[in-house]
Amino acid sequence: MASNSPLPLTDDDAVVDIVQLEADIQKSAPRVMKHMNADHAASLKAYALAFGEHPDASKTQSATLTGLDVEGFWLDLTLEDGTTVSNVLVPYDRRIQSAKELHAIAVDMHTAAFAKLGVFYKIQSGFYTQAFKMMGVQTYKSAKKRPFQTMTVVTLTLFAMAYSYRSYNKTPTRR
Repeated sequence: MASNSPLPLTDDDAVVDIVQLEADIQKSAPRVMKHMNADHAASLKAYALAFGEHPDASKTQSATLTGLDVEGFWLDLTLEDGTTVSNVLVPYDRRIQSAKELHAIAVDMHTAAFAKLGVFYKIQSGFYTQAFKMMGVQTYKSAKKRPFQTMTVVTLTLFAMAYSYRSYNKTPTRR
């Protein structure tokens, strides 16, 4: 009698899955590296400082993403004294299941790295300034998708402000 349950994975199946996963990651790697190096230098530095597997990672001045694989991100670091350290592993925060997870993992690691480094590091690195910019971009994108709702909210807000201003100015002042 045939069973509908899947067959248990053998060691060969696991090797094939890892090989396929590695191939998928390598297809995405050039695009991910270009994007991260161009747009997320602060995140790469935070990854190195918080999670870099090198004794001098805590002295990182800047970091460049040079590779990624099933283990994690591979960075070249420039230290505060100007020396460089190559091929520093920053392991993913969880086991990667597919190349499509790279974005979610990078975002989660960004949050975890900055949390680990603390408030003073966030202030020094411009974390909060960048966060406000991103909020503005997301608000703009949301407003662009829903122009009628956005105009309604803006109009009601302006009416409320005008009413409050008018009411405030009509209130007699005490002498």
